[in-house]
Amino acid sequence: MFEIGKIYNRRADIHGRYKGQQYGGIATPAAHPYVFIFTGDSGSEYGYIDSFDPNGTFKYTGEGQEGDMKMSKGNLAIHDHQKNNKEILLFEYTSRGFVRFLGTCNYVFHHIEERPDRNGYLREAIVFHLDIVNTQNIDAAQALTSEIVESPKAMYITKPSKGHSLQKLREIALSATPTQASTQEKIQSIQNRSVAIKFYAREELMVYVKDVMR
Repeated sequence: MFEIGKIYNRRADIHGRYKGQQYGGIATPAAHPYVFIFTGDSGSEYGYIDSFDPNGTFKYTGEGQEGDMKMSKGNLAIHDHQKNNKEILLFEYTSRGFVRFLGTCNYVFHHIEERPDRNGYLREAIVFHLDIVNTQNIDAAQALTSEIVESPKAMYITKPSKGHSLQKLREIALSATPTQASTQEKIQSIQNRSVAIKFYAREELMVYVKDVMR
């Protein structure tokens, strides 16, 4: 329903069709199996800082402008999205009212850290670690990342190497960790998939260059 990398009008294209809260970073339309989350730089002065963690997960700050954040409402919707059969859709702001679709996400784990609220007072903030399962971060992997499906453990914990065939790298890149896997296995899967995509793109490019030079 949304194309990765395409820009949408949040009010018209998202809330006009699916409803849900039109303001804030998390929207939970009751009549649809989606949780919409939005990221951007505008809330950094209030402790809303989203970024990629070295383990490969995307750190997304929960909702709540004053006082300690609670695991309720939008935050609980993210935490329980798999149990509730809801899909998390991640967008980033490009300009006022317009957002770019980055992909679907799975909750991996969360942690609590001290961050300022809207009044500048330190409070406990919920920081979610999400797996962006089909982000298209490099052109050569675009076809791959839209096909990711849950895979056997032997595949998603396989560490990719430069010596692997294109087919093997493709299988690892397409592997997605089952929701019931441990947190450690999920993180390992995210890291393996990211490396496999890079190796796959590099090998595909080398094959293309060799074909052109023949």
